Amino acid sequence: MSARTTSYTPPCAPACLRALCAALAASLLLVSTASPVLAQEGDAELMQEYVDRASKAFQQGEYADAGALFMRAYEVKSEPVLLKNAMVAYYSDGDCASAVDKGQMYLDAQKKQGTLDATDAEKRQIDLDKKDAKKVISKCRLRTADIALNQNDLAAAQRAIDGIEAYVVEEDEVKLLVEIKGRVKEMEDSIAAQKRDPVVTPPPETSKPQDRSVSNQAIAGWILVGSGAAVLGGTGYRNFKVNNEKKNFEADYGDRIALDRTREYEPEDCKNLKVNGNDSRPDSIENQQECRDVLNRTQNANLVHTIGYSVGGALLLTGVTLLVFDNRAKESAVLDSLVVSPDVGAGSAGGSVFFRF
Repeated sequence: MSARTTSYTPPCAPACLRALCAALAASLLLVSTASPVLAQEGDAELMQEYVDRASKAFQQGEYADAGALFMRAYEVKSEPVLLKNAMVAYYSDGDCASAVDKGQMYLDAQKKQGTLDATDAEKRQIDLDKKDAKKVISKCRLRTADIALNQNDLAAAQRAIDGIEAYVVEEDEVKLLVEIKGRVKEMEDSIAAQKRDPVVTPPPETSKPQDRSVSNQAIAGWILVGSGAAVLGGTGYRNFKVNNEKKNFEADYGDRIALDRTREYEPEDCKNLKVNGNDSRPDSIENQQECRDVLNRTQNANLVHTIGYSVGGALLLTGVTLLVFDNRAKESAVLDSLVVSPDVGAGSAGGSVFFRF
């Protein structure tokens, strides 16, 4: 049920307080004129001191202090009119809770005291004071009910209007009470309907905690990646050494074999090794054997390098694939974007992994 706001005259508005302030002045006059009688009991001076201080505070706009001082005066001498004065002060301060409390205390005290010994003028003033007290109580309780309904607090609204008919004295308050009772009934019906046909709200989805454990597949993937990287690194280093040795061979023996340089040298070509490029004398048996050994190592290294690059690339590619597919949270995205292709070239073999974005 949507919240609605009922228009009320603020407690401190001058328009609604003029009558109450006039009544307060009359009450002060009554208290002051009663002081000679009270003086016989010895409390008049202290009570009158509190009344004077309260009156001054009220005139200066210090309403809360005025209310407290009126209550101090009431503690000295239980005159009901002091409770009514305190009610007006708290109402002027916007403290509806205290105003209702003091207003009800005034009505109860005035009922207990009665008006048998009062003059006609005093009876008329008491009737006006009682009407003012009821007006304050009704306005404050209606305002409390309105605020409670706007906050969907049905129980507080029901308490605020319970028995309020005894205090409603003005026609506009009767209209407001009818409206608020209608809103209370509407909220009661809405709550009853919800109890009959409760709306089941599914619990909010909670994200599962991310699994940070390392699976066997991930462990195997990292082992394969490390092994592949080690094999590729070792093969590359050996290939570097062989190529360097081949360059040294060409520098030391190439010109002395004196063959067609458009093809690769074979170990058997070393038998044609000469002392130098322009000399027809064959070189020593030891140098010819060293020449053969260098060429044999070079040829064997090419085969080893091809195997090493192939094995290292396969290990690395397999390890990367295992790691990628182990990421379960992004498994579907990886399957759609992963492209694996082999790479084979002269003296090398391996694979490539691509991701589409």
